[in-house]
Amino acid sequence: MRRAGRFWEGEAPAEPEFARKARLGRSLALPEKFAVDGMRDSRDDHLTGMHELSIALSIVDVAGAEAERRGLRATAVHLTLGALSGVVKDALEFAWPEACRDSPLEGTKLVIRDVPVMVNCPTCQCERPARSVWDMCCEVCGTPTAQVTRGREIEVTALEVLDGQPDETGGSPPESAQAK
Repeated sequence: MRRAGRFWEGEAPAEPEFARKARLGRSLALPEKFAVDGMRDSRDDHLTGMHELSIALSIVDVAGAEAERRGLRATAVHLTLGALSGVVKDALEFAWPEACRDSPLEGTKLVIRDVPVMVNCPTCQCERPARSVWDMCCEVCGTPTAQVTRGREIEVTALEVLDGQPDETGGSPPESAQAK
């Protein structure tokens, strides 16, 4: 078998099991944590959490590097998550403990602040909430608009850290870790 451009000549490569099941209308089950408003994600169910796991791993890398750079131990990571970010909040929370395992952030909490979709209304001449993520109209006057001002973000906004950590013997923290 030889590949010619984007197409295979001869027999195509074997189709993965998950793709075959999705094509045949059967999906692999995941916990209901991955359901959105009581409905499952339209993508193949077993792939739903993969996107959020990679995002959680990236957050762990960024937050862990900052805590390490400052020589502090983080206890919580604060995140703003826009409704249009493409991230399922429950799936991200579900993936968080696994992403933190064997890292400096193991045992930390993930604190998520939801950011609603805000649009610039041409009629009201100001920033207003959108009716919903599917209906990009001003919530007040109903004017349709495509000018989204907030709601796409996913940002690490803060780290909660231990200010002065006692050593393993229960003594006071070293001078370098104490607030001056």
